[in-house]
Amino acid sequence: MGPEPKELLAHLNAATGDTLSVVLTPRGIELSAAEPDFDAQMAAAREVMARRKRALRELAK
Repeated sequence: MGPEPKELLAHLNAATGDTLSVVLTPRGIELSAAEPDFDAQMAAAREVMARRKRALRELAK
């Protein structure tokens, strides 16, 4: 059996309620603490996506 959730959070230097990053890799799942400015980065990305919706849709084709 693997580590307990509290041990994982301590290892990641994270606490209950923190945002974590989950990435599927060829070796399995990578779990890490999100960058401190993650929310700001996501807000900026959403703004750009909203403004450039048509261009992004064309690029996705």
